Amino acid sequence: MAKKGYNKKHRYDLNQISYYIASNLDYIPLYGESYPGNVFDGMTFKTIVINIPKSAIIIFDSRYNSEEKISLISDRKYIRSLRPSDNHELLDIPIDEYKDGYYEAMKHTLGKDHRIIIYFSKNRMEREERSLLKSIECAIEKCQSILKSGL
Repeated sequence: MAKKGYNKKHRYDLNQISYYIASNLDYIPLYGESYPGNVFDGMTFKTIVINIPKSAIIIFDSRYNSEEKISLISDRKYIRSLRPSDNHELLDIPIDEYKDGYYEAMKHTLGKDHRIIIYFSKNRMEREERSLLKSIECAIEKCQSILKSGL
């Protein structure tokens, strides 16, 4: 079953096995299955949906965002992520409109109305801001050393 596939670390030279797990709210596995590593995750979505109970809440990421996949689960509860690049208008919402760290709205996307919840993490923003400032500081130091060396 191990096949050369596509992974997040771009290590296409390694064999891998893919899998999915359905669990209850206490993280106790109820069902799971593995599939060859060279099978794209999106190809397994229908199989996964068929094999898990109708009462299950399906949680998936933006790789599965398509009208076809949403129509497969239209009679179920699900949670999914949105691609920021496809939802610029949501990124333009001022932070002062967020209540208790989140913003809630309705949006028609992928052929259906969805309840959208955007979470804002002040801690994450501060970490990213520190990281950006550190990168800028390093760039300034490199520029200064180049200027001093006369190159």
